[in-house]
Amino acid sequence: MDLEPREGVHNLYGVPDQAERAWKIAVGSPAPHAVPYAEMIADGASDEGAALIQVQLEDGLVTAVAWAHCDAQPFTIVGGLTSDDAAFARARTARWRHDSRPGRPLLAEVGGPLRARLLEAGFTEATTVRSYHCHPPGAPEPTRPAQFLDCLHDGPPGEFVYWLDWQHDGYRYDPRRTDAPGRPPRPGKGTHPDGDYYLRLAHDLRRGTFGHPWEQTLTVWGRALPTAIAGDLTELLGEPVRRRN
Repeated sequence: MDLEPREGVHNLYGVPDQAERAWKIAVGSPAPHAVPYAEMIADGASDEGAALIQVQLEDGLVTAVAWAHCDAQPFTIVGGLTSDDAAFARARTARWRHDSRPGRPLLAEVGGPLRARLLEAGFTEATTVRSYHCHPPGAPEPTRPAQFLDCLHDGPPGEFVYWLDWQHDGYRYDPRRTDAPGRPPRPGKGTHPDGDYYLRLAHDLRRGTFGHPWEQTLTVWGRALPTAIAGDLTELLGEPVRRRN
């Protein structure tokens, strides 16, 4: 049988029981990081390549963490490393180059000893960056309006809609806080299937939609949802092929 690795550098998704320890090490490491670990996890980590989380294991325990992400940018962004050890920096750089999507260069915003280590690992200096903190008025919202579904960390409570695509990244989002000026777009590829099974549903399954790619059908369920959108769906797709009460 397969045993979890105990030494070396590995993908965190290969050692999921170490997620909590990795969190404590990454969040507790000296700042600043270009992308704080807690912020990246709040957006939702993904093992399909949007979030690249690598951990150093010694005797089965995480001793160092490195993270990068590449979900919507033309670059793979190095979020941070908890160690400026030269061997760790070289190994992470090589792995990120291997895992990054084709055509996306690595971009790091660092200073101090880690800058020297990344230059030794093959980075070249592009420019000087100066960052400022933004403090918008009002209390910050306690949850993200849209996130990747994350199998390593618990998600937020509340009434979120879940969008699921078989064998691909899923999302949770608040429909009241997406697709509006100044807000992120509503995640997911759509509702009607284009080759995969698509689901949008409430956390307790009391209402939702299911797109079936083979049948080319869209199933709608819930106490009020089918009635509320029946006219629009009939106009778009024709009369229902099945009804269940």
